[in-house]
Amino acid sequence: MEEWIGQRAFARRKGVSHTAVQKAIADGRIPATAVRRKGDRIAAIEFYAASAAWDANTDPAAQAKNELGLVPAESAELSAAAADPKKGDASAAGDEPQRATKDPHGYQLERAKREKFAAATAELEYFKAIGLLVPVESVNESQRRLFREVRDKFLNLADRLTPVVTSERDPARVHAIIKSEIEKVLNELSDDARAESAEGTAERLAA
Repeated sequence: MEEWIGQRAFARRKGVSHTAVQKAIADGRIPATAVRRKGDRIAAIEFYAASAAWDANTDPAAQAKNELGLVPAESAELSAAAADPKKGDASAAGDEPQRATKDPHGYQLERAKREKFAAATAELEYFKAIGLLVPVESVNESQRRLFREVRDKFLNLADRLTPVVTSERDPARVHAIIKSEIEKVLNELSDDARAESAEGTAERLAA
C-alpha cells in the first residue's frame, strides 16, 4: 500500500519543518525511491517508505535542536510572509497543524532540559574544582570563626587597657592609647584575613 503526499503534508504528519524534509531528501535519509519528481521539482513523497527511512536515519538529538527553534530557511519564509500579507496568512494557516504536532509526546523538550541540566552541573563542578564555588557550610563556619575572633579581641581591650588608662590624667593621652589599641586589633584582623585568603588560594592551586 502506498500513499503519495506533498512535502509539506509529510512534514506536518511527522511534526517537523518543511526545510528538514528537504534536507533529508538532499542528504539521502529519505531514499530516491520514495520521492516522485517532475523535472527538478519534487512532486510527491511516498509516506510509508519515507516515514520508515526518516525514523531509521534521523538523529533525535539533531532533530530536537532544529525543531526547538526556527531554522534559517524558515526565518526567510517568515520574512517573505511579512512582505506579502496574503501569502503570510496562507502560510500561517498551513503551518498551524505542523506546529501543533511538533514533539507531541514532549520527548524533544525533555531531552533539551536534560542536556541543559547536565551542562549546568558540569559548569558547577568546574567552578568547584578551581575554587570559585565552595559549600555554604564552609562559608558559614568561616564567618562564625571571624565573628568570634573580632568579639574576643575587642572584649580583651577592656582588660588590657584598664590598668594603663587609669594611671593617666591627660584625656588626650587616654584617647591616643585607646585609639592605638583599636587600630592594632583591626590590623591584626586584616592580616589574619589576608593570610587565610592566601592559604585558600595556595590550596586551590595545589589541587
